[in-house]
Amino acid sequence: MFRFPLALLILAASEPGSPFPRDEACAFIGAPSAPLPYVQGEALEFEIDALGIRAGTMTMRLLPPRTDGAWAVEIYAKSNAFFTKIRQIASTIVTRFSPLRLRPIHSRETTSENWKTRYVEATYGKPHVAALRITDDTGRESTRELTYGNDVSDLALGVYMLRAIPLTIGQPLCADVVADRRLWRVWGSVLEKEEI
Repeated sequence: MFRFPLALLILAASEPGSPFPRDEACAFIGAPSAPLPYVQGEALEFEIDALGIRAGTMTMRLLPPRTDGAWAVEIYAKSNAFFTKIRQIASTIVTRFSPLRLRPIHSRETTSENWKTRYVEATYGKPHVAALRITDDTGRESTRELTYGNDVSDLALGVYMLRAIPLTIGQPLCADVVADRRLWRVWGSVLEKEEI
């Protein structure tokens, strides 16, 4: 058992430009506390629900340290035998990040959906820009740049970021999240902690 702050009440998620919090209302969430509340090698397992139906499983784990000092988190999710009859999905995301800032440096996603595979690589080298390179299973490649506001995460790193940043009840949270080849603005507020 571990203590996990169930902190974010997601009110909505939308692509930037929609009538949701503007950049000036979407402040930097904060820096992580030291030491981090998890260690490399930690693995978390989840069941995925789709409208109350068990649809698959997801595993999140912190990978061994890299020689460049960066840490990496891996998410692996797949649909179960029942849900595969409706939609077959298997996806792996590996995100490298700075343990000092807990923000992404680089991520690579491999997704197989209905037996077609897509690869998405995201690099966070320029300020406020996530540069994406997308390759389909035929080898066709495309690129795009996503411009984010004051804070950014991705699906793999978001949970670890929220676990390590000191939060107070009632604190508003807002960040741009890179997911599914798009940029989503996610916001909410901090609720009480729950032990699971």
